[in-house]
Amino acid sequence: MQKLYASQSYQLPQLKQYIDSVSFYCNQHHSDSHALLFDGCPEGVFELIFQSDDMVWQKDSCDGIWQQREEAFVGGLHQQSYQLKLPPETEIISVRFKHGAFKYFFSGRLNDFVNQKVPITELWSQAGKQLQMKLKSQVNQIQKLQIIAAFIESQLNTQQHSVIDQSVRSILNCKGMIDMESLERQSFLSTAQFRKRFREEVGLSPKKYAKVIKINAILNELEQQKGQKNLTDLVYAYDYFDQSHFIRDFRSVVGKTPTQYEKSALS
Repeated sequence: MQKLYASQSYQLPQLKQYIDSVSFYCNQHHSDSHALLFDGCPEGVFELIFQSDDMVWQKDSCDGIWQQREEAFVGGLHQQSYQLKLPPETEIISVRFKHGAFKYFFSGRLNDFVNQKVPITELWSQAGKQLQMKLKSQVNQIQKLQIIAAFIESQLNTQQHSVIDQSVRSILNCKGMIDMESLERQSFLSTAQFRKRFREEVGLSPKKYAKVIKINAILNELEQQKGQKNLTDLVYAYDYFDQSHFIRDFRSVVGKTPTQYEKSALS
């Protein structure tokens, strides 16, 4: 298995507050006509995905079933790891929203998106269909980028920013290592109100979101160290009281134990 890396990534300066990047992917590793498998991991963000065809398949570890993906959908809010089966020549465009930013482009409850891949025609009806058709008519990446940027900008709801935005920033700044009671107090909301609004505006509960952020920080360290990082050091560096809790959290997000992950990453 291997990770899927972008062949090209772009920024949208006019939307830098909301959009992290627009990235283009394709199966560049093939030597024949077979599809390759790629691993994916939850990151706690929404993605707007466009595919050049409907031949991409995805298997989520929560159900273990291969499912054919729509050509254009909103997803990314996974709770567990997943695999992609990507055929040669298929292009994927991923519009990656910043943490907590998708609510400014969709007015519904974001917790309804958990582990879902929602076709853009269900979200933006005819406008979504027209966007798909415009992208299919273009071959140039810059032209596609301009079409996507114009559409996203047209959907932006410049509502007043929410108190939950600060909660998201606090979790990110602490790499997920934050006391939930302290986070609730900072919001000046009751516990019930805070948890409800967080789920609706971010998609996950505060606790699950913090866990995903923490595990991703650990994954970044493991990748940077390339097997040189001592797992015991990570246990204490990320505020775990014992190794079993660390392994349980890691496996719940990544789908593998830390040792299994390191072996697969180095192979």
